[in-house]
Amino acid sequence: MTRKAMTAISRCLIIIMAMLTAAFFFWYVPATAKSFIAERPQFTRFFLPGMIWIEIFAAVIFACFVPSWGICSSVSNGEGVFTRKNVKRLRILSAFLFADALVFPAGLGLLMILGAFSMFSFAILMPIVIFVFGALGVVCYIVAEMVEDVAEEREAMFGMGSPGD
Repeated sequence: MTRKAMTAISRCLIIIMAMLTAAFFFWYVPATAKSFIAERPQFTRFFLPGMIWIEIFAAVIFACFVPSWGICSSVSNGEGVFTRKNVKRLRILSAFLFADALVFPAGLGLLMILGAFSMFSFAILMPIVIFVFGALGVVCYIVAEMVEDVAEEREAMFGMGSPGD
């Protein structure tokens, strides 16, 4: 497989992920919340705070697509993957993932305190989301460190700096 093909495939995957994420957060979640509220009108007061929280959570996920696009684009450009630019992109991606690991429990905890979620939902969802986003953040950070090591070796070996440093 050529590098241009890898870039094209990875870009298509990012676009598909963004479309699925948008459908989930901007169509499915509001529709499900509205039908839930229609059946249980006592939860109407939680709709707006819940939607604000879930859209903040979604915004951070969408922000992850920006550095991901840059990393995927670097596969076929002249500078390659092992650059300081990609180290920065991976660290930004890691920070976004850690942020979502905090945004989700903060919002869910607030809604639970207000009475919109049961302790059971809180106890089940919280560890899953914290683990998934936290683990992905750790992986991105570790990969950033490895990419930085290779970029440093490359610079020392070939005397080339990374564009944009």
